[in-house]
Parts: sequence; C-alpha cells; structure tokens
Amino acid sequence: MTENNEDKTSPGKNDSDAPKKRIPLVNLLYFAVIMALIFLFFFPAFSNNAKETTWQDFRQNMLLTNDVAKIEVVNDDIADVYIKPENLKKDKFRNVSSKNLFNIPNTGPQYFFRIGSVDLLNTQLDEAQANIPEAQRVPVNYVKNDNGFLNNLGW
Repeated sequence: MTENNEDKTSPGKNDSDAPKKRIPLVNLLYFAVIMALIFLFFFPAFSNNAKETTWQDFRQNMLLTNDVAKIEVVNDDIADVYIKPENLKKDKFRNVSSKNLFNIPNTGPQYFFRIGSVDLLNTQLDEAQANIPEAQRVPVNYVKNDNGFLNNLGW
C-alpha cells in the first residue's frame, strides 16, 4: 500500500475553487458618501449651523434692531432664532447666512440661546417689545423635539 503524500490542508488550497470576490475601494467610497448624505437628510440636527448666543446679545443686536423673523422654543429649554431672510445680507449676519455643504442657504435657525424657563422668556420678550404693537411683535412657537434615534442610543 502506498500512502498519498498530498496534504489535503495545504496552504493556498480551498475547499471551494471559486475565486474570492473583492469589493473595489471606489465602491466602498461611493457607499460611504451616499450613507453620509442620507444621514444628513434624515438627521438635520447634525447639520444645523446655528450659532450659540446669549439673551443679552440677542436682545440688543437682533430683537431691538427688528432682524428677527421668529423664535422657536424647543423642549422648553432652547430658543431657536430665525433671522428675516432680507436681513441675512447684513454684515453682522455674514457668519450665519453662509451656504452649507450642499450650497443651500441657511434658512435657520441661525442662532440659539438657552432659556431659564418659558415664563421668564415670555416676560423678557414682553418687556423688550413693550413699545412695539402686538401685531408686529416677533412670534414665538413652542415645539417638542423628540429625536427617537438618539434617544434609543441613550443620548
């Protein structure tokens, strides 16, 4: 009897003779770019260009100069400030009016500031706009923003 000297587990030999398919690096790059665009589309909070400010700066440089289109209070914690589109052309708003990665103008919010409470904010706004007719005052909207995706991550 003769023994077979051929090693069935020799390196380079596979049980299947089918060649392995490799994914080209370019395809992975395309996939990553597409996923990033989808992520930015579905989670715009990550692409928000709003700049943080203070109540004092907001009052003095935006509210009293009639540059504010609206205020949106989010989760009773943050006030998002939207500047009137025609006022975004002013030099003082140049840093927040710029277009984003996709060459889309920043429609807002352009600024945000943290509030102590909704009641305090309303009092401060009433005092600051006391000389302005009620019909011409800056509107304030209150929204609850529940980002379920981030909440599921524990953020």
